[in-house]
Amino acid sequence: MKKVIALLIAVVMVFTLSVTAFAASSPSKDKVYKVTVVDGKSGVIASPSVDAGVAVELESNSKNGTFNNWTVYKADGKTVAVLGVDYTVSGGTLNDANAEIIPLADIIVCANYNNVKTDPSVAVKGDGSGKAPQTGDVTAMALVLVMAVAAGLGLVAKKQFAK
Repeated sequence: MKKVIALLIAVVMVFTLSVTAFAASSPSKDKVYKVTVVDGKSGVIASPSVDAGVAVELESNSKNGTFNNWTVYKADGKTVAVLGVDYTVSGGTLNDANAEIIPLADIIVCANYNNVKTDPSVAVKGDGSGKAPQTGDVTAMALVLVMAVAAGLGLVAKKQFAK
């Protein structure tokens, strides 16, 4: 009976370790652009990633005051983006409260209200560490931990029953 249980535990452990070996690679898009929308007083309201050629709808928030226009910046938040190089306008104009743009690069779009230009640096703030966030499969780590505990309990039980 002990040999059967040991064999079962070994088989389960082999199957849990082989799950990642058969995982398919993630599909990737040709080009994806990040469009960060900053809405006056309320800060960043959206940061979607869109496929090349897909339009992004811009809609102003009337609660922030009188809408003036949209200003488009490059991803650094310092340089004004160039129409035709960094983005194109596909619906309305940048002076309309509701407009559509197609990004050609990563951009930050700021809504300006009450004759005050919105600061794009709100969108580029980070933690300053320069390190990417830690990633990993928590499920696999949990399974490994459970298997290690089960193996430990199995060894303890084997020694107890051997006496």
